[in-house]
Amino acid sequence: MTTFNPIYSPSAQRGRLQTIKLLFLATLTAIGVLLLTGRQAAPAFVPDGLTAAEWESIQNQIAAAEYRVTPDGDAAYTAPNQAQGWTAQFNADGAQVTNGDWTWSLVPTGYGYSDAAIELTELQNLSTLNDTVTYQWDANLSEWWLNSPNGLEQGFTVQERPGQAQGQPLRINMAVSGSLTPVMDNGDVLFQDANGETILRYDRLHVVDANGQQVPAQLKLSVDSPFTIHHSPFTIQIVIDDAHAAYPLTIDPWLQQAN
Repeated sequence: MTTFNPIYSPSAQRGRLQTIKLLFLATLTAIGVLLLTGRQAAPAFVPDGLTAAEWESIQNQIAAAEYRVTPDGDAAYTAPNQAQGWTAQFNADGAQVTNGDWTWSLVPTGYGYSDAAIELTELQNLSTLNDTVTYQWDANLSEWWLNSPNGLEQGFTVQERPGQAQGQPLRINMAVSGSLTPVMDNGDVLFQDANGETILRYDRLHVVDANGQQVPAQLKLSVDSPFTIHHSPFTIQIVIDDAHAAYPLTIDPWLQQAN
């Protein structure tokens, strides 16, 4: 007696091929829209064989790939950012951002208390994982950058108190360079072009200690840098009142387009 197995029927085979074809074409369409617009496409249908949640997951993975950090030569990484309209590069000279009309660069130069600050002259290690780049400046200080549609999230982790505070706040000093001029505005640092138009914002500073407690902190801008090795006329300082903080500290500002 002949038994009919629907798994191997011609109609089932055609159905599976049609599902694969639809999924392939829909994925190509989504990628094309993402490349042109930098935004996730909203399909009018869900391909056969997929649930809405599965199709959304595929789209999210495609969108996330647009912000992945990739190697760019020796000891350097590049990260496009469609939503912000720029490209970031990370190497031993710090983070650099450009969109073709302007350039911007930021690199830590030292940290600590008052005149006893620890000068950072040589990077120990630079690594990446997906959309995050990590700088290991010394055994106590690491810096990381997270690339996302919301901008570049910068972070520092200070493992231990770097010396005796003697009543002074902790300071992290960063040299700023590029074609944009930094100015202070209500506690934030704005970056303006030659016409005085604000292009970038460096703000949203948030510091927490090992207990999850928020630590008082502020941004400051100095024209005379105490560290001249980077030859930058501007220094951004993150000033942290760590007198009652439990280490390690996590320090977290953002860089975004000003629009």
